[in-house]
Amino acid sequence: MKDSEKINELKSKSESELLEILKKEYINLRKLRFKAKMRELKKVQEIKQSKRKIARILTILREKLESALNKEQKNEKNASR
Repeated sequence: MKDSEKINELKSKSESELLEILKKEYINLRKLRFKAKMRELKKVQEIKQSKRKIARILTILREKLESALNKEQKNEKNASR
């Protein structure tokens, strides 16, 4: 799956779904780091991939929050006129 497909799939999810995925990914990252310390992790790049996925989710959540705030501000401006 390409990065753009992954991003579009995440963008289509609701905020609560994204938060749940984020929580699971943080747990996964913790496990991967522990395995790396114990020399049990075969593919160290999995840590990098997990961190990137977390960053993508956080970015999408921030974008959704900003768009909701912008809509709210526009509604307040229109209501005050």
